[in-house]
Amino acid sequence: MNAVRVRIGLVTLGLAAYVFSLAAFAPAGLLAPLLERASGGEATLGEARGTLWSGDATFAIRSGGIYRSLAQLEWHCNPLWVIAGRLRAAVALRAPDTELHATLQLRPSELRIEDLQASAPAAFIESVLPIAGIAGPEGRLRLHADAIELTRMSIAGSATLDWENAGLRQWQWSQLGDYRLEATGQGPRAQLRLATLRGDLQLTGTGEWRIDRPQALQFSGFAENAGKRKDLELLLRMIGRGATGPRQPFTLMLPAR
Repeated sequence: MNAVRVRIGLVTLGLAAYVFSLAAFAPAGLLAPLLERASGGEATLGEARGTLWSGDATFAIRSGGIYRSLAQLEWHCNPLWVIAGRLRAAVALRAPDTELHATLQLRPSELRIEDLQASAPAAFIESVLPIAGIAGPEGRLRLHADAIELTRMSIAGSATLDWENAGLRQWQWSQLGDYRLEATGQGPRAQLRLATLRGDLQLTGTGEWRIDRPQALQFSGFAENAGKRKDLELLLRMIGRGATGPRQPFTLMLPAR
């Protein structure tokens, strides 16, 4: 009887080692359909190299009915983390003059993002939202977050987005200022706060983004031509929907996708 148990144990151990070795060397290309399914077809990977646990690929998102390549994605993780019931990976996105680093922890129904650091030219927005090309954003974007936890119905943690040397190329508005958007997650909502760090165009506002309502983003604030610049009078009228004056209120509401 003991010999049978030992034999069964050895067979089980061998099968487990075989399955683990298969998973450890599984090709990186298997991540593409997984990402497409998780994102609802909004993102995918191309030209994947390496394995599921260490590799690189072209990261692309769907825009205008087609996939647009954004950056080169690299990832590294230890498959032994799976035994502990979670997956921890270091990821990096790289594109011309653009870089993002973060550590991801994936558990059942939960994603944790740690040590997020990103820097990109403001024009990078146009590759994600082509409609932004109407304005032609200039300057530089910097994103920072220590830790963010996401589930299907909640968000926790905080993040800061800075827009430095902001400008709008297509409308020839340059050197508007530096701005900061802070987001703090609290259950099903993230509180938003916009502030001006410096500049002739003063922007302030508050709002919230919710994941449990059809109207996902609601934001309101004020824009003020603090530098009394003549070239900003048209921008203030656009913000105020035709109203005149050095200070104009604005509102923004975007539905959930």
